[in-house]
Amino acid sequence: MKLTHFSLTFDVQARVFVAGDRISGMVKVGFGKETKMRCLMLCLEGKAKSYWDVKQGKSTTKYRARENYINQNILLWGGMEGSRLHPEGYATYPFNFPLNSDTPSSYEGKRGYVRYTCSAIIDRPWKFNEIIKEPFTVIHHLDCSQLLSALNPIYEHRNETIEGCCCEDGSVELDLSINKTAFVPGEPLIYDVTINNQSGNTISEFYLMLRQVATYTGYSDSFFSSGKPHYHTKQENFSMFNQAVRVKKNSKQTYSGASTIPSLPPSILEGCNIINLQYFIILKIPSRWSSLKVEREIIIGTKPARAVQPCAPRIPTSNEVAPSQIELSVFPSAPPSYDELPPSYAECVFGAVDIHDEDDGEHTTTHGNWAPAYTYYNWNQQNYSGPQPQPVRPAPPSYDEL
Repeated sequence: MKLTHFSLTFDVQARVFVAGDRISGMVKVGFGKETKMRCLMLCLEGKAKSYWDVKQGKSTTKYRARENYINQNILLWGGMEGSRLHPEGYATYPFNFPLNSDTPSSYEGKRGYVRYTCSAIIDRPWKFNEIIKEPFTVIHHLDCSQLLSALNPIYEHRNETIEGCCCEDGSVELDLSINKTAFVPGEPLIYDVTINNQSGNTISEFYLMLRQVATYTGYSDSFFSSGKPHYHTKQENFSMFNQAVRVKKNSKQTYSGASTIPSLPPSILEGCNIINLQYFIILKIPSRWSSLKVEREIIIGTKPARAVQPCAPRIPTSNEVAPSQIELSVFPSAPPSYDELPPSYAECVFGAVDIHDEDDGEHTTTHGNWAPAYTYYNWNQQNYSGPQPQPVRPAPPSYDEL
């Protein structure tokens, strides 16, 4: 066989498809001469896997689970039996395949994934098949407008006695305000953090974090397993506040600003039964002997709420500290509606991962590294009058104890 060209492309350049839509594209082949082959086949696969190991002494228990969403073969040329000659030269074979409306969003995590691939296979009798495999992203929309609590602001208050090495060292009051509950990637999350420091120490730092909690479901391979599901969680933290802090003893300060929600998969991963995603905003003030912590869940969707009431103008009081690059004199007006703000797509903030399967051989051509992409709304390109948001950065590993 003299194969001069072999490619698989999607009609959508971003290779992002929505659950319920159709996947379309084309396979192109080129041969330097007539070539004997059985068929040209297209294989679409969508699956979820979870996996982790638990070591106990010298033994290791493996936990695994799997779900299949797509397992479809489409014959593009030839037949399943016998062989025939494919003509010399170039040929193009289009394909079109519907996605079920309940297909879950793509996700690549540390202990599991939801992954979709499309493979073109040149099936040759008595010889190795030539395979080209291309990943693609599926988005199962989570519309924030359908959530009753989407526009509800978040407010949390904590008052805690701070203990010294041998006696009480005063108290610290903490107030966290967030403009609403549901967000989409690219949207600014607007916050107020008020610290009333009635302790004997100056507060010189606090951490405001966006945390993703992935919960994986798996089943033991142990002979004595009860067959009941087991669960494993992994956390990823992102820093949302990167300014200097100084709240002297017996004083009160408010820090206000905005941070952009990064490109992340939607909450819940609806349609997937072995991986669940949740997002939390975590505020923590460490001290010498104890710490104060606030944690509230938020929702990350794929379509923004279409109606947001504008916030009333608010002038910072004399004891508020505003980072220099953030304008606080007026909080934002209503952001554009979903229809006015078409999304783009941005690669997942976690970056690319190796997606080679164990059955990929030397005759399989595929992406070595791949990252799904999610809807991303760029408010900065619109008539947005609120605080200019800071980028959200991955938190250092030392924050894992939060």
